Amino acid sequence: DNPFNHEVSIEGEKQNLGCRWSLPHYQFESLWETLEFDLPLKTQLMQYVFTVIRFGKANIDRSVIHCNQTILLYGPPGCGKTTLCKGLAQKVSIRMKELFNRFYFYELNAASLFSKWFSESSHNLSRFFDDITRICYDPLTFVIILIDEIESLSLSRISSLSSNEPSDMLRVVNTLLTNI
Repeated sequence: DNPFNHEVSIEGEKQNLGCRWSLPHYQFESLWETLEFDLPLKTQLMQYVFTVIRFGKANIDRSVIHCNQTILLYGPPGCGKTTLCKGLAQKVSIRMKELFNRFYFYELNAASLFSKWFSESSHNLSRFFDDITRICYDPLTFVIILIDEIESLSLSRISSLSSNEPSDMLRVVNTLLTNI
């Protein structure tokens, strides 16, 4: 099963916003097992995800116990952040198959978000998140979203703010922050 590519066509030009995989997926099969880290990072990540799932399934009052559903991985290029995220998604989809009917992994490459057509980038990003929102309405569907190269958005936002001109970059960053 190949991933679904979120492509948009603007003035006949195709732009790929990201992909959606249905999990478990054969392309992610041995990723988790091939990763090695000095710290017990993989164990901690699995425990964190399972805690978030248990809290959600138990309908824990978020005003009493709050558990952030976001994991931020950082490090230099090539250290395995993307592979770790894909491997984690695969492992969760296998271990939690009794709790959920469907698992999806979305990958959004932040560096490819910007369109040369004014205001289209923000609109395209909204369409990407509309698909995710639609799928998330099903309580038996589990979704993991990877936003790769997110630092490109912060750099774009900083340069836009310093130039004192409203731009598509600010709209994209604001759309992303709103949807997260």
